[in-house]
Amino acid sequence: MKKRIISTLLLVILVFSLIPTVYASASNKTTSEIRKQITDTYSKALKASGRKTFNGYCAVYVRTQLSVLGIYSANSIGNGNKVYNHFKNINSTSSGYNVIKEPGANAINNLISKHGQPLYNIVVSYPRQAGATAAKPGAGHTLFIHAIINDTVYWSESSSFGKVAEGGVLTRSVKEFNSSYKKSNGDPLGAIYFTKDSEAEKNNTNTPKAEQVNYFPKYSGSTVSIVTALQSVGAGSSYDYRAKIAAANGISGYSGTAAQNTRMLNLLKAGTLVKP
Repeated sequence: MKKRIISTLLLVILVFSLIPTVYASASNKTTSEIRKQITDTYSKALKASGRKTFNGYCAVYVRTQLSVLGIYSANSIGNGNKVYNHFKNINSTSSGYNVIKEPGANAINNLISKHGQPLYNIVVSYPRQAGATAAKPGAGHTLFIHAIINDTVYWSESSSFGKVAEGGVLTRSVKEFNSSYKKSNGDPLGAIYFTKDSEAEKNNTNTPKAEQVNYFPKYSGSTVSIVTALQSVGAGSSYDYRAKIAAANGISGYSGTAAQNTRMLNLLKAGTLVKP
């Protein structure tokens, strides 16, 4: 009898161990949590798909991420340049997400303008695959943005991107992100934003509260120096303090480069530079 009970328990444990993990919504997560979510989702997506790589299969990677995160499940969402059309007539998912479509080249900026920040769970569809032409666009391209926080985009790719390996955490300012794919993949066909109903989110006591975020005063001068701009708004400007500011705004590995300082200056001018 004991052997039969033990065998049954072992069978139950085995069955539950095979059930794929579904992650909670990204809503209100911190940048550190989003970074971890990206790397964890990549690992889970590989396991769920049975693949060793997603290189050359961007739509499969996007589809599997949506499934792993519990946002949307389907056997196929089409090639990269068909993804936007796949969701064109879908207004909600079975897991309770509203599906908001924003067409055209300015899709990301328009979503930010209409819905503010932070934003989570956005699929972007592009007309061309890398190396293709407008006349022969191939399968196109698609990607999944995990979050846009303080004008910084957090996502991963189905292949290596610059010096970042497949599935690694990628971050760019919104402006940099928008220009990153223009030459290789063309302007976006559109973006699909998955969001829970606002009232449902508000009434969900399990939803973690957003961190209190404090911003530097908006800088309205004309200097091109982040040091001068910080001093003008009454803030410290030492290298060590700028490194802390950079880290708080998703700028990793601060070394005082012109690009890093310009990015912080632009955030300061916009009134969205986060205090460390």
